[in-house]
Amino acid sequence: GASCGPTGSGSEAPGPSSTQVCLPFAFFASFVVPRFWGSEANVTNLNGPSNGSRTPDRIEIADALPESAHEAARRLRTQGDEALESGDPDAAAQAYHAAIASDPNSIRAHHNLGVALYANEDWEGARACFERCFELAPDDGDLRFKVGLCELKKVDLNKARRAFGEALELDDDHLGSRFELALLYARGDAPGSDGRQKAQEALKAILAAADRGVPCANLDRVCFLLGSLLDDTAKGRDEAIAIYRRGIEAEPLFAPGHNN
Repeated sequence: GASCGPTGSGSEAPGPSSTQVCLPFAFFASFVVPRFWGSEANVTNLNGPSNGSRTPDRIEIADALPESAHEAARRLRTQGDEALESGDPDAAAQAYHAAIASDPNSIRAHHNLGVALYANEDWEGARACFERCFELAPDDGDLRFKVGLCELKKVDLNKARRAFGEALELDDDHLGSRFELALLYARGDAPGSDGRQKAQEALKAILAAADRGVPCANLDRVCFLLGSLLDDTAKGRDEAIAIYRRGIEAEPLFAPGHNN
């Protein structure tokens, strides 16, 4: 519960105090960690463990990236979108490849091909697509975020951390990147460690952004994670209680906030 931080699959979690309920990481991963903010990534289902990671199993197709100037590329990209939305990522990938052959600079076709490959668990292929998109749109931090998601799926945590950091250099309010960094910082680190401190700083930055009006859905989950980390030590318990209360205000029915 409050005493069990997001340590990752196979990591050692801090022990519970005598007055608190300790939720296993499996609960944390499946209930507390779902993706919840509306970046262009529109990522959903952050609770899908794969090779020890708990990254999203789905990324939505892009509808805001620039469209190709070539009619054939647009038509083929649309066919790919329709196939992907109908649950056929293989047919979608075929259509996207054809769109890219028609227009090699079609960023939307490259992106949505990455989405199709991600759906097929081709993490490296998806990463290459999002890297190509970033070459075409080097100011788009959300594309670095998606590269980071692929690196997480590959369980290359250093590269994932680097990609999320690069996303934040381009967009300081990319809250998804901050949240993923918080999870990476806290992963397996002991209470009071430098990693846990960095995780707290990342989560506090999310709350500060929310205070400035940056959209942040499901703020309760951020509060629960931050409260869990603050609750690692006795001196952080009062602040943890205040954070839990903020989470409950955001979502009165969020049970872990009441439990802790």
